[in-house]
Amino acid sequence: MDRKLHARLVEISGSDTLARASRSVWVPFVAADGTWWQARHDETHREHLTILQAIEENHPEEAERLAQEHVLHALEVMSSQIDTGKAELKWHL
Repeated sequence: MDRKLHARLVEISGSDTLARASRSVWVPFVAADGTWWQARHDETHREHLTILQAIEENHPEEAERLAQEHVLHALEVMSSQIDTGKAELKWHL
């Protein structure tokens, strides 16, 4: 769901700039302990559902705020896991 959701949001945004950026950026991902990663995956899923609900209910400002919080939270969690040696950053296209 994660990649499909992100791709769909880029598509429905109608932004050529965002579409080009999403195709040309190297995407970081974290290789992590299975237990931690599953917990984060579940949390990410809940965050995505909340964002989608705001979109479905036509609350664009709320959807944008939730999306920004989602990105910041993910970065904080991944950074913490990397800093403590529980995960490592890898890159892929």
